[in-house]
Amino acid sequence: MGGGDEAPLYPTDAFVQKQSKTHYHIPVRSQHWQLRSLISVERRNILYFPGGTKNNHILKLDTDTNNLETVRILSFSPRCLVAKNGWVCCGGETGEFTAVRLDRRHEPGDLDMQLDLDPDARLPLSLDHPMSESSMPSLLERAASRSKLLMAKSMKLVRDRVNCITLWFPPVDNPPWDGAHSEPVAVLANNDKTVAIVSLNDFEDNEKIDPLHTLTYPDFVNRALISPDGRLLIAILDDPYLYVHERIESTSGGQKQYKWEYRDSYLLKSQRRNDVSQSRGSFAACFSNSGAYLAVGTQYGTISIFDVSGFTDRAKNPFITSFQSSRPETLVGAIRDMAFSPGPYDLLAWTEDRARVGIADIRNGFIYRQHIDIGDKEDGGQQIRIFDGNAIDPRLLRQRSDRDDRSPNGFATTASTSDRLRDDRPRYDSPLAGRESSRTESPSLESSPGLSRAIDLFLGSTIDRAAARAERDQEANGSSQRLPAQNAASTTPGDPPIPRSNRSRRSDWGLHRFDDLEALYSLAYGSPSDPIRNDNDNTNNNNRRDRTPFVAFLSDREFDNLMRRGSSIDDREVHQVPPQPDNTSGLAWSEDGRLLFVGAQNGIYEYRVNIMGRKLQPSITLR
Repeated sequence: MGGGDEAPLYPTDAFVQKQSKTHYHIPVRSQHWQLRSLISVERRNILYFPGGTKNNHILKLDTDTNNLETVRILSFSPRCLVAKNGWVCCGGETGEFTAVRLDRRHEPGDLDMQLDLDPDARLPLSLDHPMSESSMPSLLERAASRSKLLMAKSMKLVRDRVNCITLWFPPVDNPPWDGAHSEPVAVLANNDKTVAIVSLNDFEDNEKIDPLHTLTYPDFVNRALISPDGRLLIAILDDPYLYVHERIESTSGGQKQYKWEYRDSYLLKSQRRNDVSQSRGSFAACFSNSGAYLAVGTQYGTISIFDVSGFTDRAKNPFITSFQSSRPETLVGAIRDMAFSPGPYDLLAWTEDRARVGIADIRNGFIYRQHIDIGDKEDGGQQIRIFDGNAIDPRLLRQRSDRDDRSPNGFATTASTSDRLRDDRPRYDSPLAGRESSRTESPSLESSPGLSRAIDLFLGSTIDRAAARAERDQEANGSSQRLPAQNAASTTPGDPPIPRSNRSRRSDWGLHRFDDLEALYSLAYGSPSDPIRNDNDNTNNNNRRDRTPFVAFLSDREFDNLMRRGSSIDDREVHQVPPQPDNTSGLAWSEDGRLLFVGAQNGIYEYRVNIMGRKLQPSITLR
């Protein structure tokens, strides 16, 4: 194959075992039709991605235990998220930036560490005596305090949307380039036509900072990243070019300094100089782990591979080869995210706009490629349903049989919880535990009238207050609030309506309306982090109450519908067409390179690399 030739395609199924697929039913919702970099792996098979009621929680999913928890709560809905080396960073629609050091989440004085986790010591609650209304304010106060501890610090560092964030850390295995940054930095690619380089340490230690460097470009910047050795910075925009900057020495005032200097630009394959269509530009790029290769993917579905040494050696042509996605020249085949695998497996993976993930073999010049349809039912695999309790309106957790019994304001009535659960259907353990739920037969809440009335009191009073506020808003505005068309379309006739005002105003249900109920439930039945009770295990069961079911058994389709209806969509969401279940939202490799995770609107897909196949010549399927 000559330098610069397009790589031929030899299809194979040898790289990833499709039958090993695991589908975690926890959505990763993209808030923009082009920005699909919202999932990262940090440490051992731990995923980070946005979720929650307003898509403003940083969620952590441990795929080894299926535990889900909220790491931080943001003041904005992120357009991008990245996690690496103990940090997770997010960028927002109007220039917001947040960086969280993961190993410092639990500070001294954390509310959970101060409180006695024994429910009897924390609550004047007895299962034999009803809870008084006077005890509710203290419960909600504790829940509110807990929520405040989770709020992440953010700063507005640029003037427009942060399209992508990448992280760079000084290398530990190889010496860095002379003049490379000496500290961890975040590289922000922005819609104000700039790239801002931010010190992570400065962000953590100060309430207000300025970027270390700001580079200006001729168009909106979609992604920028620094080479592993710290010498080069590349950027891809809404225009047809790849831009390269180099870290060079600069003398100012007699002191030795370094700056980023423009080196060159390269017209990308499939791109046209005067293209003004919405498919112009690129959103995916990544360096290989050694820094020898750079891959760039365009919205026309073309991936170009560059020899990084050619960017600084004028005698070499940096372009090596190019190849196409499974559906080039179409919107669904646009390259949205891309990453080289860590470890010795030498694979490059990318996501397309919808449904597909591709994998190419570096060892053979990228000619062997595998395409996978993430929604293919014939692949089989395991289905795991994960509850994001912060994304579900508690009213949607009520029995479907109770939906027809509504109050005049349109909400489901707050009949006794024990009455609602008087049936023999199998149920889930509490979703508030943040775990994969299993089918169990448990006693009804009939045995705990105090808790039943407490939950009814909480739900009923909060819903009534929300309804009253909505009515006052309508009277004040002189017009009724209406659901956006995209949300109204997803609401089935039997569902209780959710007023628009309740989703847009924090003062109605508050930022963490479900956290309050979680606090109430966990106080009565133990910490949500307690292991799920095994009926066959009698160890340590004498001193703790049995978990009672909170959500009735639902089919896979009903569960997915519940999760979709329970989450509101940010007002600034930008989609050309309504999001589809198989819209991709990013990909990430496990730390050892053995697992590939693909985010989508309808969940996270996990695939196992065929380790034995990587030791042998991959099989070829003739076209």
